[in-house]
Amino acid sequence: GILYLRAEQKSNGLVGRVLGYMVLASMLRLVPRPGAAALATAIKWLLSAVLFGQLNATAFLYLGTYAVLLEAACLAGGIERWNRESYLDGVRGFRAAALIGAADLAATFVDFQITVLLYRVFFADWYVWLTVCLNGFVYSAVGAWLGFRLGRDMMRVA
Repeated sequence: GILYLRAEQKSNGLVGRVLGYMVLASMLRLVPRPGAAALATAIKWLLSAVLFGQLNATAFLYLGTYAVLLEAACLAGGIERWNRESYLDGVRGFRAAALIGAADLAATFVDFQITVLLYRVFFADWYVWLTVCLNGFVYSAVGAWLGFRLGRDMMRVA
C-alpha cells in the first residue's frame, strides 16, 4: 500500500541515512562546486527510479524541494566556496554538517506534508516529529560530519 511505497521511497534508519550522507559529504569535500549536491541527488534519484521503479507523483516534488534545500545549505555553510585543501574539520565542518542536517530536516517535513496532501495518509504527531528530528536531522548531520572526515582521508590518498 501507500505506507510501503513511502517507506521504500528513501532510506530510513541509522545505517542507510548515515552512509548516504557520508558519501554525499565526502563527495562535496572532494568536489566543492555549485550544483554538485543537486547533481548527486538527481543521479541518486535516477538510479533509484531505473533500478527499483521508484517513479511516483511525490518523487518530483520531493526531489526539487530537497535539491533546493541542500544547495541552500551548502551555500550557507560555504561548502561550495572552499577549495579542496580547506580545513573542514572542527567548527566549520560541524556547522556545515548541522546545516546539511537542517536541510534534510526541512525536506523530510515537506515530504510528510506532500504525502498527506496527495495520498491522504495521516501520521501521529509524535511519529512525524520523531522521524523529522531523528531521521531528518541527527542521522544526516552525523553522516555529513563523518563524510567530511572521510573526504579528508580520501584527499590524502588521492
